[in-house]
Amino acid sequence: GCMDTVACNFNALATASDGSCDFTSCVGCTDPTALNYNASATIDDGSCCYTNWVTLVMTDSYGDGWNGNTWTATSATGGNTYGPFTLSNGYSDSISFCMDHDCYDIVCDGGSWEYEVGWTLIENGTSVLTGGAPAIMQIGIGSGSCTTGCTDSLACNYDPTAGIDDGSCLTNYGCTDPAASNYDASATCDDGSCDL
Repeated sequence: GCMDTVACNFNALATASDGSCDFTSCVGCTDPTALNYNASATIDDGSCCYTNWVTLVMTDSYGDGWNGNTWTATSATGGNTYGPFTLSNGYSDSISFCMDHDCYDIVCDGGSWEYEVGWTLIENGTSVLTGGAPAIMQIGIGSGSCTTGCTDSLACNYDPTAGIDDGSCLTNYGCTDPAASNYDASATCDDGSCDL
């Protein structure tokens, strides 16, 4: 039997090692509070996800894989990139991974026989985006937003729904009323200090 105590199939009763030790079948996320908790895992592999657990389901109508096409999600705010993923052969396959809250540019392209390609992105158990190839799309994952606007909470035109800063933030406070004695022509945000 397996005599290695860190192996998934450790046998405390074994008296001789038979080379059968398995170090992969019980590896996974062991934290029950994580989205990808694996109840059968006994060895934590550091993969626990606390933001958004997504699954990319890839299909090919002909059954010969994606013929060079790939799927990639790239952060629109300069964060992480996921992929490129592809279906190397067959009719379908899937891959699951953890994604941060963000807005992502989705691109599926780059190969031949694109009309055979299909995919669905599932976020925390819910289908959120479906496409084929060629595809160029954008999606907010988790609390990520693809809305552009001012993301500086100290600016007077702060947009709490914006996920992508468009450079429009106004932060120069002062009196903006030209009729006031303390009018500030350089002020872009009125601070309520106008003396009329």
